[in-house]
Amino acid sequence: MLIKSSTAAEPAPTSTEPGPPPYDAAWATLQHRTTAYQAADRKAAGPSSPAEAEAHAQALAAAMRSVGDSHPDPRAKGAWHQRAERFSRAGRRARRGILREGRGPLGALVTIPFVLVGTALRIVGGTVSAVGNAVGGLGDGLAGASGDRDRTRAGDANDAYAGRYS
Repeated sequence: MLIKSSTAAEPAPTSTEPGPPPYDAAWATLQHRTTAYQAADRKAAGPSSPAEAEAHAQALAAAMRSVGDSHPDPRAKGAWHQRAERFSRAGRRARRGILREGRGPLGALVTIPFVLVGTALRIVGGTVSAVGNAVGGLGDGLAGASGDRDRTRAGDANDAYAGRYS
């Protein structure tokens, strides 16, 4: 039986709190660098130097590689590496297209509920409007009105009975 000596140096305590998984950390870095690149790209469109945008582009390509390195799926890993390579070599316009590729399915998942709710509200609004018009027309019919609500008899100078009905 081994007994620990009291004179032996004890190892330093390690933190028991795990940090974010490598993929989550790489993804957060990618999002941050995408935002920084897009801001620098907008600035580069003006009179300032495009060197800052290029530096951000290369940092973003490195973040894409990092996401690929930390991704558990080998196919996704390869796709991220290919995207990073294309992004680092591409020009400004092509880089915008490459960035749009990444949000394809996710962007659709985010926007579909809003489109459905907007369509439903439009249908409900049209139905309520049609029912309101029908009820208004029914009320006019029951009351004996002619349906022309804007015409007043008092303003008609050619009518002999204008004074009596106003």
